[in-house]
Amino acid sequence: MNCDLERLDGYLFLPDLKSIDEIQQELEAVHRVGLTNVEMVKKAPLSDFYPGVYLRFPQQGQFDPLKYLTGLAEAIQHRGGRIYTEVHIEKIPGGLPARVEISSGKVVRADAVVVATNSPNEVTSVENK
Repeated sequence: MNCDLERLDGYLFLPDLKSIDEIQQELEAVHRVGLTNVEMVKKAPLSDFYPGVYLRFPQQGQFDPLKYLTGLAEAIQHRGGRIYTEVHIEKIPGGLPARVEISSGKVVRADAVVVATNSPNEVTSVENK
């Protein structure tokens, strides 16, 4: 299966909000070695996170979503979890143990349920978290 890799930016943060001298020196050093697209940034990419100034290294990482999901699925199953695909969930009434009612009439019971879908509007009844 072929999948396009996502290119991810890399970030260098100071361990605390001290002087920007250290980060400025790092910026100058990476520019000297030819990484001229590295920039100093004052606003974090996450709205709830403010690390002070930092350096952004564009497209430093590669992320293969299919390899990630394959590894995640293997880890879940290795720890005893079960993954159900291509089922239509009628209802997740909540409670302990958790219950998931499937359109075929079957019921799945578990300690915990994770609803992972690209169509969240189809899950209409999650009564208790």
